[in-house]
Amino acid sequence: MPVYICRWSNGDVSLAAGESEVEVADVLDEVDNPDAAELMQLDHAIAVHFKLGTRPGEDGTLPLRFEDMSEKLESSIYERAYPTRSVRSRTPRLGS
Repeated sequence: MPVYICRWSNGDVSLAAGESEVEVADVLDEVDNPDAAELMQLDHAIAVHFKLGTRPGEDGTLPLRFEDMSEKLESSIYERAYPTRSVRSRTPRLGS
């Protein structure tokens, strides 16, 4: 199943997977209207890591917190979604 980077008009980025861009747009519609967003298909494997929290939220579930992503994914996001900023010094990652 293809994975896409979605670059929103405000500069935010989402990742979505689907069998087609139509299916991806349907999933992204849960975030915002993807009509003005740019979809870029990735051609490599990705990994995103979440850490399970230890204190339940108000609804009683343990929260998931973003912790890290594969270096290839991070590079792809900078190179494809932010090409004018792709030459950068390594920024600290969330959770580090």
